[in-house]
Parts: sequence; structure tokens; C-alpha cells
Amino acid sequence: MSSGLDVEQIIEDLMRVERIPVDRVFQQKVEAEWQRDAYRDVNMKFLRLRNMSFDLSLQGTFDKKNSHIIARRHSHGYCHR
Repeated sequence: MSSGLDVEQIIEDLMRVERIPVDRVFQQKVEAEWQRDAYRDVNMKFLRLRNMSFDLSLQGTFDKKNSHIIARRHSHGYCHR
């Protein structure tokens, strides 16, 4: 006796509806991981920038302290390059 209902299709449709919340949470998890990775990338770039600027500030301090010595060496002919 056939009822005319496609039982397999009904079950597939019900399963698809049941998976919607799980799929939504999974997509939110993936998006949160992408956002975390993007923040991590930006933070690493800021860290490199901070380190480079710190190194430059040290180099600038070194250059300021030693520029008069270098100038004196040039004026007295001591600089060998």
C-alpha cells in the first residue's frame, strides 16, 4: 500500500532542518578563528614595528653620541674606511 509520501525526502528535509543550528555554530566558529588569526597577524605586525622603532631609537642614540667622535676623526684624518 503506497501513501504517495516520499518518506526518504521527508527524512532528508527534517535532517537538514535539524542541522541548521549546528551548521550555524560551526560557521560562527570558523569566522571567529579567522578573526583571531587576523588579530594575531596585526598584533605581530605591531610588535615588529615596535621592535624596529625601538632598534632605530637605540641606533639614533648611538649615532648622536658618536657623531662628534666620527666628525673629529674625519677632521684629524683618523677615519679609515
